[in-house]
Amino acid sequence: KGAKKMLESAVDDARDIGDKNGIVEAQLTVASISYLEGNLQEAQKIIDNSLAMARESNSKSHVASAIRALGDVLLMRGAIAEAEKKYNDSLAIRTQLGDKAGIADSQVALALAALENQKGSDAEVLARSAANEFQSLGDADQEVLALDVLIQSLIAQNRFSEAEQELQKAEKLNSRDFCADTSLAITAARLQAK
Repeated sequence: KGAKKMLESAVDDARDIGDKNGIVEAQLTVASISYLEGNLQEAQKIIDNSLAMARESNSKSHVASAIRALGDVLLMRGAIAEAEKKYNDSLAIRTQLGDKAGIADSQVALALAALENQKGSDAEVLARSAANEFQSLGDADQEVLALDVLIQSLIAQNRFSEAEQELQKAEKLNSRDFCADTSLAITAARLQAK
């Protein structure tokens, strides 16, 4: 709750100085907290507002981020095909912009959708590509998230020894992201149970 209030204050501050991109960024972070709290209706409302503002200011990178966030809400609601469309739309914009980190982020999202569709091999290809890109960019936190999805895809294909190798690789990274580390720990527990 404290972090959410702080971010809502950041939205107000950005609004006071007329920083539309700052507003969009802060709102998308607030939306992600609402999403994690399970308040999908609130998250979608915030994301829709952010998307409209990003389009109004013609900030394609923020449009792509908002569309990707909408995909997350749709995926959580079980609307896998609609989520994939949003993720592909986001990927197309990020590809047009040459945003390597954004492309990899969209690939992780598409990999998660592929897992929901029981397409472990598709998820593997996407997650592996994203992990390699994040590694080349030196982003350990995002690399751990991508490796986590890669491990999940290997588990889904009953390739447990390969999943264990990727887990060891992920655990050696110096991630400072609590969510990434928590997700990896949950996936590790699932792997140990197999």
